Amino acid sequence: MNRKTTRSVVLMTFITGVLTMSANGYFAWNGVRTQKAVCGSGQFSAVLTGWDLNGSTPKGEASYDSNKNLLSVDVQNVKLKDGTVLDVLIGDDKIGRMEPLKDGSAKATITTKEDLDEKSRVRVFDDDRPIVSANLQCDASETGHR
Repeated sequence: MNRKTTRSVVLMTFITGVLTMSANGYFAWNGVRTQKAVCGSGQFSAVLTGWDLNGSTPKGEASYDSNKNLLSVDVQNVKLKDGTVLDVLIGDDKIGRMEPLKDGSAKATITTKEDLDEKSRVRVFDDDRPIVSANLQCDASETGHR
């Protein structure tokens, strides 16, 4: 083999090894093998906080059941007109919409296409205006209640 072919083989072997470790949930750093963090209960939640909006501070809650890929979001104290429909995002990706606001409150239950974890940021928006947000956190109990 020539030098260029040898480099290509080494690079492909390295990439294959990294992909295999990632698929198995293991990563190596300086020869130490670690497993990705897992939420034993499979239940996640977040207390959603917002910013002043028309003289009021919106708030809410989110819960995620990883066994069913089901995200529930509930917001209150949103001072926008009744009938306003808010968007639910994970990070920058819109994943659904809430029911229309009524008396400053709305709910949504969304089946997610991808698994969520503690790095998942739940965000609620009115068009381009942020309403509330927070990162999901693993619930330690088996029932998912804190």
